[in-house]
Amino acid sequence: PMAELKKFLDEWAPPDRWNFGPSVEGLARELEGVVSERIDEFLKHIEEFKVQEKTYVRSIIQGFSKALADKKKLQWEEVIDYLLWASGQADESEDDAFKPGEDKDPSWSWTRQAACRFLERGLVSETDEIPFALREKVWGILSLGLSDAHPKIEEEDKYTSDRNYYQTAINSVRGVALEATVHYAFWLKRNLGLSKEELPTENAPELFAAFD
Repeated sequence: PMAELKKFLDEWAPPDRWNFGPSVEGLARELEGVVSERIDEFLKHIEEFKVQEKTYVRSIIQGFSKALADKKKLQWEEVIDYLLWASGQADESEDDAFKPGEDKDPSWSWTRQAACRFLERGLVSETDEIPFALREKVWGILSLGLSDAHPKIEEEDKYTSDRNYYQTAINSVRGVALEATVHYAFWLKRNLGLSKEELPTENAPELFAAFD
């Protein structure tokens, strides 16, 4: 079944005239549900789903997130490796990050945002927290989100000048990545056995370098 699903994702295309009919985004929503419901089977074949359609990759990550919310156990190493691959995909042009989404995602920025949202959930999970052994890879994903092109500096200045900080934060890739990074810091402290008041620079050089 997974081979058939992969083949379908590779070959299917929406009708030339979309007109509220079948769409890439609609198929992606269905894919998200399949990933969540069949998470163990899906992760056994995860390498096969390193597809080039950004919308499907984002939906797979959202499927991971839903599975975690439903208190299903994840194979974290496979999941994190997939997120690291997905977050590292580059767009043909930086301007792609600012195009409106229609039938499908215009850029990989949407995937990086989904990855950072999911990481935040995994960093604070009380039932299936991300293993500390994956620290380096987790930081790699966050750093890619923190360096994303979205939002543009001029847009960031516009929104913050209107004091609309919250909307800027939750709707931008760097804003979502920054929030996840804060939870990363608390995750470090818990796993290093540090008190609430301490996080020495030597224990988290990557964090302090990012905030510098």
